[in-house]
Amino acid sequence: MSNFLIVIADEDENYLMPLELKFVEELENKADIVIITDRNYLRDFFSVPKKIDILIINKSLYSDIFKKHDIENIFILTEDEAENDNEIYKYTSVKEIFDFVIGNVKTNTQDLVAERNNTKVILVYSPIGGSGKTTLSVAISGIISRRKRKVLFISTENLQSYGCLISCNKHMPKSFEKSLLNEDFDIVDKLKDCVEVSGFHYLPPIKQAISVTGITLEKYINLIGKLKEAKVYDYIVVDSTSILDQQKCMLMSLADKVVIVANQDRMAVKKMDILLDNIDCSDNDKFVFICNKYDKTRKNHLMDNTMKNNCIVKQYVDILEESSVNLDKVMENEKLQSFVYSII
Repeated sequence: MSNFLIVIADEDENYLMPLELKFVEELENKADIVIITDRNYLRDFFSVPKKIDILIINKSLYSDIFKKHDIENIFILTEDEAENDNEIYKYTSVKEIFDFVIGNVKTNTQDLVAERNNTKVILVYSPIGGSGKTTLSVAISGIISRRKRKVLFISTENLQSYGCLISCNKHMPKSFEKSLLNEDFDIVDKLKDCVEVSGFHYLPPIKQAISVTGITLEKYINLIGKLKEAKVYDYIVVDSTSILDQQKCMLMSLADKVVIVANQDRMAVKKMDILLDNIDCSDNDKFVFICNKYDKTRKNHLMDNTMKNNCIVKQYVDILEESSVNLDKVMENEKLQSFVYSII
């Protein structure tokens, strides 16, 4: 079978260089890639009938004339907010553009990237109580889902209060609690009837403290492991407790990314130092740090102390407490969006 043909058109040659490189690196010899930066050449190129698998084109260059050609997938690069399902913001990361395109190609081009359908687990953790970790966890789930990804949010906290952030009044059915506790072999199938949707899928909070139910972190690890094998979701975002023990280390090992939430005050930084004395976070691709509740008018003690093992804070955001936060507003935070795009 001949290679897929991908055409990418934009008049900014410097912009297209990293985007072309991303497609070449990811697809290797599976696709032929044509780059067009000249409007006249674009017109000449399409002056004869073309059969193209994927066309990625700047909105200013697009017209109905392309509908006369046999183009399986068309994606529009826009400099404004994306309004249609096939549009993507031009100035997001090249990784985000690539993932959006590949994640939305039609069925007969799926074998181009069949190996990319693995489920990714993002664990959100903080050794600091009240860091705003839960708000960030839910917001991360929402931001990823807005990028056309299928996301499942799971809370493993002892007291699960995140329902107030998404106006959820339901609780996990007792039948699923039992399946989770017993590690049922068909738990993935049973989960389909249990999850709720608020832009992203989420496992409803358990009504009681999970310590009362007997459901341990090990039970969640079993569920997450089976979900990874089933490849039902693109991403699983896990909100975890501040406890650091053997089971939490097992969950960190299972995760593809571990987002560690820091705060700028002295006590929070001290706890972060203790954490770094106990686990190796030197893999900067896996362990990423974000400072929440940042206030530039207050002393930033994170700057007093060079983080161990070359661990650096990737982003500072000024998200408020869970009790006063508007989740939609949080998800519009550009710094948080930038952080999320950099880890997916």
